[in-house]
Amino acid sequence: MLFRSILETSREGKEVIKFAQDTIAEPDDTLTLFARPVLGDKAAEDPVDLPGAYREKFGDLTSERLQKTSQLMRAETKALVVLCQNLKERESKYSRLRHLILGLGAWLFRYLLKVATPSEHRPTLFMDFSDRADSRLRAQSRWCYNRHYNNVLELYERWNEDGRYDFDIEEKRVFAKKNGKKASAESDYAFLAEHYLELAVRMGFAQPRSGSTYKHFELQPDTLRTLLLSVIPPGAVEEISSVAPDLRETWGVVFGGCPDDRGYLRYDGYSGIDEEDLFVIDRAGFIRLAKKLNMASEPSDGLVLFASTPEILP
Repeated sequence: MLFRSILETSREGKEVIKFAQDTIAEPDDTLTLFARPVLGDKAAEDPVDLPGAYREKFGDLTSERLQKTSQLMRAETKALVVLCQNLKERESKYSRLRHLILGLGAWLFRYLLKVATPSEHRPTLFMDFSDRADSRLRAQSRWCYNRHYNNVLELYERWNEDGRYDFDIEEKRVFAKKNGKKASAESDYAFLAEHYLELAVRMGFAQPRSGSTYKHFELQPDTLRTLLLSVIPPGAVEEISSVAPDLRETWGVVFGGCPDDRGYLRYDGYSGIDEEDLFVIDRAGFIRLAKKLNMASEPSDGLVLFASTPEILP
C-alpha cells in the first residue's frame, strides 16, 4: 500500500499501476483453467495491516515525503514504464506478472540501497559474471555485497542519530530486543539485514541462492532479462555503449560495459581491479548471458547489439 502511494504521486507510476491492474484483471489462460479443478483451495492467510503498523510506529507518511521519495526514484519508475511497454507484447499473463514483480522488487532493492548508502558513495552493484570463485572480481563483488549489507543494518540507527525522526527511537525502544517475554533496552535491527538478504536473493541480484554467507552480486537470467526490458524501448536495437550506461545509472549495475567503469568503481572505493578482469572477463560473461536469453548478438567483432525481442536482432 505504501509502495502504491509512492507510485501514485507521478504520471509514470500511475502507468505502472494501471498496467498491473489491467494484467491481473485479464482472464486466466487455457492451461490454468484446465488445471484449476485439481489445484485445490488454499486457505487465505490473515491480512497484515502494514500501513497501520507503519503509522503506529512512525506516524503518517506525509505527502511531502511521498513526493521526495518519488523524485528520488524517478529514473527507476521511468524504467518500469519501459518494462511495462515491452511486457505488453508478451502472450502469457503470468510471464508479464513475473517480470513485473521482478521489476518492482528491483525498484524496492534500489530504493533500500539508495537510502542506506552514505552520501559520499553511490549504491553501486559490482557484478561478477566471471564464474570463477577465486577471482579478484569475485572478491570485490563479495565486498560490495557485504558493504551494502552493513549499510542497511546500520540505517535506522544512523537516521536516529541524524535526527530524522520526531522522537528518539532508541529512547522509545521502538525496536527493543526481545528475550522470551522480556524486552531489553538494546535495539534489534536484524530485520533490516533479513530484508536486504530477501530482496537481494529472491529478486535475483545475489548468488549463491543457498544459505551460504559468501554471496556476491551476479544477476539471475530472469532478472537480467527484466532489467534489459526496462532500459531498451520496444522495437529498438541498441549497442552496448548505450545499454551499459543505462543499466549503471538506473539500477547501479556495473560489469565493465562502460569505458570508464574502472574509474567509476575506484571512486566508490573498489580498488585493485584488473582491466582485463573487468573489461574482458566480466564484460564477456554479461554478454554471454544476454546471448543465452536471445537479447544480444555480435554481428561483427566489437559490435554488440541488444533488443527486447530476438526477431529484430541482426
